Amino acid sequence: MSIESPPRKTSNWQRIQPLIFGVLVYVSIRIIDNPDHGGFPSTRPVSMYLGEFVMAITVGYLFELCFVLLEKRFNKDFHPSSKSLIREIIISYLVFALAVNASITPFVALTDDGLSLRDFVQINIIPILYLLLIFTIRRGRYYLRSLMQQAQRLEQIEKDSVETELALLKSQYHPHFLFNSLNTIYFQMDESVGDAKQTVEKLAELLRYQLYEEKDKKATLAKELDHINAFIDLQKVRHGSNLQVDLNLDAGIVNKKVYPLLFIPLVENAFKYVGGKKLISLKMSDAGNDGIEFCITNTTEPIASHSALIEEPGRGGLGLANLKRRLELLYPGKYALTTEQREDVFTAKLKLTLDED
Repeated sequence: MSIESPPRKTSNWQRIQPLIFGVLVYVSIRIIDNPDHGGFPSTRPVSMYLGEFVMAITVGYLFELCFVLLEKRFNKDFHPSSKSLIREIIISYLVFALAVNASITPFVALTDDGLSLRDFVQINIIPILYLLLIFTIRRGRYYLRSLMQQAQRLEQIEKDSVETELALLKSQYHPHFLFNSLNTIYFQMDESVGDAKQTVEKLAELLRYQLYEEKDKKATLAKELDHINAFIDLQKVRHGSNLQVDLNLDAGIVNKKVYPLLFIPLVENAFKYVGGKKLISLKMSDAGNDGIEFCITNTTEPIASHSALIEEPGRGGLGLANLKRRLELLYPGKYALTTEQREDVFTAKLKLTLDED
């Protein structure tokens, strides 16, 4: 993996950096070589110092070329790891040692009293230490930039994954609801085409809201309640006069915003399992501290047991299981979803702590 950077103009610092490096190495060697005379004995001709100075600067730009070539080679097959870092350091050391001994060593051997063992040791320690230090800093910056870009990529991948999962979870209406609605329309057409048309409009309204309400943007509770009312109206057509629905909605919370389609799985679940006296009670209220509470109860057949719906999706609780997953993604640590079965009454409660818009 390589980290591509946009072409950049050479800065003033990049132009003078090799010059500074060459001067720094030259002064360091001179001070260590002649500590009693400040590294610059006056017995040598000035031309000798000028020659060494020019040589040091030239070598500085030579090493800058080494830096560029090494970085280009390492970046080509870059994999951030301790193993690759050690490999880069070893290769860099060998290249620097070769460059130093191919440029500085011959020059020293032709000046003053020739190349001594002390000169050789100094040449192979001081410049290479500086080179490794500079190269390590440059590679460290590259590694840091690489890790930051990888973190951004992973964050984007995770975000895209969550958005995809949310879209899938949001798009899942129970198939039985659609089949039952179509079945209701089919029989209505034999009795009243006008009523069948109205039912089709209600169904289209429900599906339109589900398909086109943006998953990552919040909707007002007023819009959510309109959607729930449309669903209830459609269910009343199917169940007829045997079904009784009691709505208790707090008008003071209708302007609060939530992510869409969080309550409809609970409403759908209530209609799916309603039995016995066929009573459904729905309540939406202010829970305080920027919270709301949605409570829905439905009568059931005495022998029915729905307490395991959330834990056992195969027994009809897929909608509720999907709801739990959406809540975990949208309101982590800010929701409470509970269910309770008592004799012939099933209760589901959803409490949300709303984020500030």
